Amino acid sequence: MSYSFNPFTGNLDKISVEDMSGYLPLSGGTMSGVIDMDDYALLNVDRLYLGSGMASDFIDDDTFTFNVDANAIASAESIKAYVDNKEHYISLQYSMSWSTKNNNWFTPSSTYGPNYYNWNRDSGSTSMPANWLDTYNPCIVVPVSGTIDSYHYYVTFTNSATYELALITGSPSYGDDGSPQVSGVGSSAQSQVATSNRYYDMGEDGLSTNVSKGDILIPFLRRTTDNTSTYYNGKGVLVINILV
Repeated sequence: MSYSFNPFTGNLDKISVEDMSGYLPLSGGTMSGVIDMDDYALLNVDRLYLGSGMASDFIDDDTFTFNVDANAIASAESIKAYVDNKEHYISLQYSMSWSTKNNNWFTPSSTYGPNYYNWNRDSGSTSMPANWLDTYNPCIVVPVSGTIDSYHYYVTFTNSATYELALITGSPSYGDDGSPQVSGVGSSAQSQVATSNRYYDMGEDGLSTNVSKGDILIPFLRRTTDNTSTYYNGKGVLVINILV
């Protein structure tokens, strides 16, 4: 019979020779198999070998701004804080053929919404509306609260002209009667003098328009030259970036 000092209780525990393999060596050496620490802790550990890999350090830092060893282990709290503090974007993207004529503003279909490929609803006006009718498809619905950071229309036009792009937003009162008021996103309509069959990037960066989940977004496009009933189309992709 042998005795082993138990550092957790301060007592000498009786152990048989056969049981010696179940104890961690005081210094050096190795141990394999499952180590059940129960409610006890490992203190002042410099290195921990896990299988064929080695954890060289334990990190409790929310920024990871320093050079981190590839073999270091980070705490769950640090990882969560690091992810939560990073900027996250949601990008809403729509591909379409967007009509223009008579200098009027055109929007996505008021029946089928923005996922219908042909954005051909003629507002019948050269002015932006003050309300978005609740008889219309709500158009683009904001999926999560955040801040609109930018929007861009990557487009090629079928005809040379000057085009304007605008984005408006509103907050419907769901379940109640009444068409929501709308207001512009950004400084003003974005203008582009365009030659046919060339790619253009229309839009605005550096925005800080706050939107809430359930708010609506309605994009508008028109041409300001060649005021005729002939359709000129923009074939492109609209991207709206929301910082959350």
